Amino acid sequence: MRCYMTSHRTSWILQAYLLSWVALASALSNVTVFRDSPSISYEPGLPDAWNEAWPGVRISSDSQAKATFQFTGVALYYQGWSWTQPTYFTAQLDDQPEVTLDITDRKGALPDANATSVPTTPLILLIASNLTESLHQLVLTKTSDQPQVIVGSFIYSTNNPPATTTPAPKPTTPPAKSSSLGKNDILKIALPSAFGGLALLSLMTGW
Repeated sequence: MRCYMTSHRTSWILQAYLLSWVALASALSNVTVFRDSPSISYEPGLPDAWNEAWPGVRISSDSQAKATFQFTGVALYYQGWSWTQPTYFTAQLDDQPEVTLDITDRKGALPDANATSVPTTPLILLIASNLTESLHQLVLTKTSDQPQVIVGSFIYSTNNPPATTTPAPKPTTPPAKSSSLGKNDILKIALPSAFGGLALLSLMTGW
């Protein structure tokens, strides 16, 4: 099963507003966990096989690369960016079947195979919903035909948010040339609704 990204170009401000609105409507709290949180463990250990990269991710091409995240909540989202080269890796939640997270930017033609993959647009990707409010474990890995594992951040929905959260890490240095976010792009995110199940929200940005 392959799970594709569900957002186009937008701003982080709009995403934060949208998540807050849905949390209020459903009486849930959305907690963001950044890549340097102690609740995320990396194998092989840092910094041997994992590199910090712009615009704020950890990347590994190691054949044994694995990122493990534990949380207590009812829904889980992957937050990161889409990439110009084919970018996909494996995710497994608890003992559920593995799925492929595909975060390739498919809006245009793919660049030359030898070109460097660069991030283009922010995205939020639903991994699981309607979970029991209990401890869950997400494991990200790569198979032999998958190029990399990329960890941005995670958002989980819970009825019992922690008293304190880890602050966002310092931003990484951007390359000399980077893609700019455009205007009037559509954001589509599947989030828990106040009435159960999922609600697909679409907004037009104008930043």
